[in-house]
Amino acid sequence: MSNSELYFDVEDHRWPIIYSPGYNITCLGLEKLHPFDSAKWGRIFEFLRESGMVDESTIVAPREPTQEQLLKVHTKRYLDSLKWSFKVASITEVPVAAFCPNFIVNRRVLRPLRLQMGGTVLGGKLAMEQKWAINLGGGFHHCSSDNGGGL
Repeated sequence: MSNSELYFDVEDHRWPIIYSPGYNITCLGLEKLHPFDSAKWGRIFEFLRESGMVDESTIVAPREPTQEQLLKVHTKRYLDSLKWSFKVASITEVPVAAFCPNFIVNRRVLRPLRLQMGGTVLGGKLAMEQKWAINLGGGFHHCSSDNGGGL
């Protein structure tokens, strides 16, 4: 992904700390049915902000990867399977999400995960350039090219 809009130059006054409010997963309260805190990224940012360590002007917001970029690491079959709420419900371990229209699941669950993936890619670039970087999101270690599991 060396020629990717997920990689971009960051202004000098910004730290290599990556976060977007779009990281937080909220889906009609269904996120409360999972033991994982799906809004923890916002809580981390608020803690850092209230502590005077960061603010909106010092962090970097990632970009959401395109379908073409996702196809560099995931199979088309897997990405197509995410068009079914049942599949996303299975991956996220929130069975009732299977009954939500997929456009809601896509916007409220999958988009935050894509944004965090963009943050991970950008974090790698910034770490190479600046010798350190932190993405407040990401870490979806159960994912592979053709499957996903858990949050």
